[in-house]
This record gives sequence, C-alpha cells and structure tokens, in this order.
Amino acid sequence: MALTGLLVAAAVAIPLGEIADERLSAYFVYYDSALPAIAAAVFIGMLGYTGWRWDWQHMVVAVAASLLIVISFRRSVWLAALIVVIAAFVVAWSRWGRMVQQLAFAGLVVAAVVFAAPGLAADVGLRSAGSFELGSGAAAPTSAAPAASEPPAASEPPATSAPPASSAPATSAAPATSRPAVTGEPAVSSGAPQPSEQQPSPEPTSPPAEPGTPTPAPGQASADHQAASTSGHLGDLKIGWEHVRANFWTGVGPLAPQISGLAAHQAERVYVHNQLLQDWLRYGPAAPVLVVLFFMVVGLMALARLRNSASDVVARAAAAFCLIAPPCLMTAPFLSETSRWPLVTGIAAGILVPVFLSGDRHDRRTGPPPSMPSETAS
Repeated sequence: MALTGLLVAAAVAIPLGEIADERLSAYFVYYDSALPAIAAAVFIGMLGYTGWRWDWQHMVVAVAASLLIVISFRRSVWLAALIVVIAAFVVAWSRWGRMVQQLAFAGLVVAAVVFAAPGLAADVGLRSAGSFELGSGAAAPTSAAPAASEPPAASEPPATSAPPASSAPATSAAPATSRPAVTGEPAVSSGAPQPSEQQPSPEPTSPPAEPGTPTPAPGQASADHQAASTSGHLGDLKIGWEHVRANFWTGVGPLAPQISGLAAHQAERVYVHNQLLQDWLRYGPAAPVLVVLFFMVVGLMALARLRNSASDVVARAAAAFCLIAPPCLMTAPFLSETSRWPLVTGIAAGILVPVFLSGDRHDRRTGPPPSMPSETAS
C-alpha cells in the first residue's frame, strides 16, 4: 500500500502547488524516475497474475500504480512500460483475457482522472508529443529565434531617427542635457535604449507596446521544453558516439571533465544521457559489455517469470522492473549517477535468481508447486 500512500500525498501536494517542475506541468510531482519505474513494475507484475481478485485491494493498487506513472511525466518509463507490457502479452498469450480486463479497468479509471483534472490531459499530450517534435527539425528553437531577431528590428528605427539630434533631447527634458555630448556618435544607437528604459519604469503598459514580442502561451513554453529536452538527449547520443569512436579502447577516463556540446554542460565530469555511452567513455569498452551481459541474463530470467503462471506477484514485479530498466538506461545513466536504480535493480535481480534456479526446475519436472494446486488447471 506504499504506492497508494504516495498517490494520496500527491493528491495533497498538487493543489498546494508543491510540484517538481513548473516547465512541465502543475501536476508533475515525482521527478525521480525510479518511483514510476517501480509503480510500472508492480502494475505489470499484476497483469495475468493468477492470484488476481476483483477486490478493492487489487483494484486500488492497480489504479494507484497507473496514476503514479502518469503524473511522474517520465517519458522513458512510459515507453519502457509499454515495451514490457507487449512482451508480457507475447510470453503469456494464454492469459491475454485476464490481462486485457485489468488493462481496460485501469485505463478507464486513469482516463477519467486525467480528463477530469483541469489541464492534465493537455499536459500529458504535450509531454507525449515532445518526443515527436524533433521530426520537424527546429521545433524548440522557434520561440528563441524571434527573440533574437527582434532586437535588431527595434534598433533599426532609432538609427533612422538618429540624424535629427534635436528631436531626441525634446523627448527627454532633463536627462537629454547630459546625453547630447555623448550622442555625437549616432552609430552606437545609445539614444534608443534610453527611452525604452524610461518607459517601463513609470508605465507598466510598455511590454504590450513592443510590436514583435508575443507573449508565449503557457502550453507553448511546456512544448518548447519537451522538444528541447528530447533534442538534447538525442544530441548526447550523437556527440557521445563520436567521442567513443575517437577513444574506442581507452575512453576519456572516469574523472575527465564534461565534453563540450553535451546537454549537461554544468556537469563536473563526463555525463552522457545514455548508460552505455557514459560507461564506455569513462571506463572503456569492457564496462558497457558487462552491463549488457548482466541485463541479458537477468532479462531471460525475467521473461521466464512472466511466462510462468505459478509465479507470485513479487517475482513478477521484480521481473518487470529488470525488463523496464534497460530502455530507461538508454535515456540517462541511472546506474552510475543515482543510488536508487542500482539498489532496486540489485534487489529485483536477487529475487529472480533463487526463484529461477529452484522454481523453474521444479516447474519443468513436477509442475506447479504443491502450495498452489489450483494452477494445474490453468
């Protein structure tokens, strides 16, 4: 019931304005991606579970986990959860009826909440669409481009009015007496900024008076942030791979400073939004190979747990998390830069190994464990 408690805390924090990032949404509470990944693993672990009952405990946990996934606003977890759900359908196709019922129930409740909360559906849509914005090329920089092109346009009119130096002092009575000695340089356009600086102070109506500075809609700022975040992550893949090719066998070292051009420009050492590329740059090619081998072994055990109808919900949730982790690691180096992801991954793998070594051998030879005789029929 810990997930339910966290959802209740979110329901209290959102009306109070205790959100994680205003650039994303007024509903974005949990920035740490480990929490929605755990919630997604719990929900997927319940899909097709033979111990599922249509009682309030199971339904509340399913809805709470689904809503935590939504308000986390972590696109990598959304995509990873979708991939694992498809994998669960493939390996456990014989139980697809129960899985569809559970997905339909949770989906209807989550959809009702999303469309009932004002603005939440639009924020979820913008967050999802941000991943596809980079197909148009320059979706994010469009808001910055006009801002960069407007100042020259504003400075050109003063250049045309610079020759009549007598008209400038007429507009400003007292300050103009000290400025004419300096205004002998019309090319500097020093007379233009001064009227614009005096207008905002006495009169707050100066911002609308500027012709070329449209006020961005609140949703547009969020959409620009989504597109900029996506393009930054993809730019890290390109730049990181270029440096991997240049330092193929040795990398750049674990303490090397951040590489120019990467998105996390304020990082003290190399930080790439990809676990494998960062490990390669820091430690050489052996590090990503070991990570891939680890998740290959754990992934095979996880698929076996999801396929086995006798697996309990704990083993199935651990299996789902081990399958969710690899897609998420392609978007950020969670294993290297956080303590939660390696901790939860280690716990999930630790749950799977003994269950796989004992349970699978027992299932293949003698069928389901004697503690669950009802599973023989399924």
